Amino acid sequence: MVLCAEIESGRQRNLEFLLSVFSCYFPILLLFNKENYPEVPGILSLGIRATDPMAIVPHDPRVADRVATMEHQIEDVQDTLQIVGAMANRVPQLQEDVTQLDTRVGELQGSMLRVEEMLQRQARLFDRMHPEREPARNPD
Repeated sequence: MVLCAEIESGRQRNLEFLLSVFSCYFPILLLFNKENYPEVPGILSLGIRATDPMAIVPHDPRVADRVATMEHQIEDVQDTLQIVGAMANRVPQLQEDVTQLDTRVGELQGSMLRVEEMLQRQARLFDRMHPEREPARNPD
């Protein structure tokens, strides 16, 4: 299986990414448009070897379509990786937020217990002050 990549102006960054990801898995076939032949030495300086005469072939629109689709897929993957990275960077902050929320929930539970005890004391006091009425609190 041969992975095809077309080199056009403005796509060098994507090509670098494409080659870095796939070059260890597939033989790479580089395709150059005639207008872009002057860019070949610059591209080759990235470490891409095209010593085989078959490595440089004429432009084929079908291959260009496939490459364009692949580049869009690579960009989608890069975008997804950025989103996942941003989410991963938020994990420590989210853990800290959860810890703070746990602390606040504990404080609220303590406050609720204190309020409940205060209401029970007031109910007992009310019962002592007004014995003629029914008890204000449940004895249980």
